[in-house]
Amino acid sequence: MAAQVNDSPTRDRRAQRRQATYDEMMGIARGALQEGRPLSLRAIAADMGMTAPALYRYVDSHAALQEALVNSIYADVIAEMENQVARWPEERASERFFSSIAAFREWALSKPEEFRLVFGQPQSHWDPDAEEESVPRAIQFLLHFARCLKALLDQGKISAPAEQSLPAAAPMMIRSHLGPWLDTQAVPDLPADVWWSALRDWVMLCGVIRMEVDGLVPSEVVADAAIFQEALRCCALRAGADDAATRVGLSEAFGRS
Repeated sequence: MAAQVNDSPTRDRRAQRRQATYDEMMGIARGALQEGRPLSLRAIAADMGMTAPALYRYVDSHAALQEALVNSIYADVIAEMENQVARWPEERASERFFSSIAAFREWALSKPEEFRLVFGQPQSHWDPDAEEESVPRAIQFLLHFARCLKALLDQGKISAPAEQSLPAAAPMMIRSHLGPWLDTQAVPDLPADVWWSALRDWVMLCGVIRMEVDGLVPSEVVADAAIFQEALRCCALRAGADDAATRVGLSEAFGRS
């Protein structure tokens, strides 16, 4: 009887090499995006000393390259936002929230081409026919925002809006945006009014950031984050937060971000 050969180490090395090649490809693609160079398989392959067909094992088209690049960017930005949350103790929910949102804004301002790639084209929020079980990237930032609001709500630092103040279409819009994940453990268990606050304020804050990125507000107020901090403060006050504590939290968060 022939001895069995354990080929696991060989498979592991191949997987590691494949991952290393993929990571290098993503790094070069992000560098090209930030520098305004062509974002094409041919150009990336040339930078890697490879041929474009060799990269087809990783991405089979320009559209697939963009999709992979956006996924890579999403993962890194969400990870940095979570890192900012972890810098503060749990009882400092305001600073956790403000710091993570400040990190998102800093990414947008420091890497505007990445921001425009991620947010500059329409994206479907969820596909009812998709087989993928993970939460789609299009709602992951909103989920982070909502988790922060839940922590603030649990600590009594904000209050839920009165249900009668919600637009009549709010439940439908929340359901449309979150899709089937609204009824799973993948998203926080929040009342509809808090979900509405999260969606409304996230859209408003992204609008401010987009105007900053595109140079539509004075550079002086972008540099010191004056308008963005005021927008955050308005969101907090509308949710019932204490103004003095909010100002302190903003100062702490933006001073450390």
